[in-house]
Amino acid sequence: MEVYRCPNPEEQIYRPSDDTYLLTETLLGSREDLHRSRIILDLGTGSGYIAQQICLELIKKDFFHEIVAIDISPCSIEYMRKHLSRECADHIFLIQCDGASCLREESIDLVALNPPYLPVNERSTWLEISWSGGERGVDKAVEMVKSVLKPLSRRGSLYIVLSSLGDLGYFENSMEAEGLIYRIIARKKLFFEELVVYKLKQHYSELL
Repeated sequence: MEVYRCPNPEEQIYRPSDDTYLLTETLLGSREDLHRSRIILDLGTGSGYIAQQICLELIKKDFFHEIVAIDISPCSIEYMRKHLSRECADHIFLIQCDGASCLREESIDLVALNPPYLPVNERSTWLEISWSGGERGVDKAVEMVKSVLKPLSRRGSLYIVLSSLGDLGYFENSMEAEGLIYRIIARKKLFFEELVVYKLKQHYSELL
């Protein structure tokens, strides 16, 4: 597996699907959080759909915030470089990184996270990495949330979409152990699963 380049990014990224659209719709509907956030992080950006939709919405409303799009996969970064819209080219910053460890403390006000959440451990290609959530289906999600805790500002919010195919109870217990408070703010039932969007905040912030 190539670490720093991707010869075929079109074939090795996670394409937008029901989970992507649900998280995007939820974020765009959370206008207060969206408009007051100076720097927004799309963690595990994949195709970049969420980052670009947020960018276009903010431009339409005359808000010009910075959006940081991070993915561990070089295929994702290469794909976004090719497909980034002209309007968003000056507002979205692309970073290849494992989680949010590359960001400064308290530098992010809002996080959008669509992590790998299938209960599998298939990691031989970048595409497999994009959907493999570990044995519980939420192991990678927990790891990615933990990486955000230092970069997230004290009053910042994190929105994450997960599936009932994973161990949501384990995820919730892990968040409580990290001192986070949460609530489910959106759901979508599909044939084999239910998608849920959590809103999380630091324990000393008010969860709205």
